[in-house]
Amino acid sequence: KNEWIYSYKYEYTYIYDKLASVLFLQRDTDNQIWNKIYKNIFFWSEFKPEKPELPDNLFLYPNPVKKILILAWKSLESGTADIFSSEGKFIRRYKIADDKSEIDVSQYPEGFYILKINTSDNKTATRKFIKIK
Repeated sequence: KNEWIYSYKYEYTYIYDKLASVLFLQRDTDNQIWNKIYKNIFFWSEFKPEKPELPDNLFLYPNPVKKILILAWKSLESGTADIFSSEGKFIRRYKIADDKSEIDVSQYPEGFYILKINTSDNKTATRKFIKIK
């Protein structure tokens, strides 16, 4: 039997906005055609927040909390504190202006919550707390 079997594989790669598309060309010797196979690859970089974070001298207590959650820090500018559910649903925004603020969470159901602080000088911090009965 006189038969010549060969297979070529070429790879072309280009990067566009952290996405690489790879083209594979593979010869189908049975049908005498080239098959094109495309594959997209996403590149992920290390997370870097857009806004500077607040220093570690930001405290949230008591945690777990029943009624009043206290937010305390040293030399923090005024800003807002947003509360989100564990599913990421926005619940409420509180204004903060002093170095110690009280947030009434007594009306919230039991569960896990996220508090995101945004200051007037564009710094952010995120803290977690648990609401109990």
